[in-house]
Amino acid sequence: MAAANKHDERFRRWQLRAPERTRQLSELLANRLIPALEATGFQKVDCVLGKRTSPVEGSELRFERTLNGCIDVIYVFFDKYSSPRFQVSFSRRSVNDPEAIIRSGHLVRAPSERYHEWGKPRWFPVALWSEARAVGVAMEVAGYLDQVLRFLEVGETGSKISAANLGSAHRSRG
Repeated sequence: MAAANKHDERFRRWQLRAPERTRQLSELLANRLIPALEATGFQKVDCVLGKRTSPVEGSELRFERTLNGCIDVIYVFFDKYSSPRFQVSFSRRSVNDPEAIIRSGHLVRAPSERYHEWGKPRWFPVALWSEARAVGVAMEVAGYLDQVLRFLEVGETGSKISAANLGSAHRSRG
């Protein structure tokens, strides 16, 4: 658990540097996702696939669990320019070879999307992005976790899942 505390500190430092609306969205999302994912066996981690040389960035939330000989990963990363938006990616990997991805995908709003930036649309003025909108986005994303878990566990693509890789193991850096 000490490892997660290191990331907690990096995440808090990133939040303090982020604009207020981004900070609000990241807090709302973390408060919704962390308990929901922990209830399904995920743990918030400090480093990628246990590699101390690959720490999780402060602007990211990464959750991992081991289940049925596989490592499931859910990864939330916030906009690199600190705008109030983020993406959600996930993958299932082999415990014997964590670099080999069994399946991976992204949480999307529309089935035609390959990935989706949740939160404030790029064209939408920051001044009009409210806490109520952030609450709505955090609730919406948390409501789709069941589809993410179903995809990880059995490969079923729900209406909010864009499968980047399905069925054949390929190698990745984490």
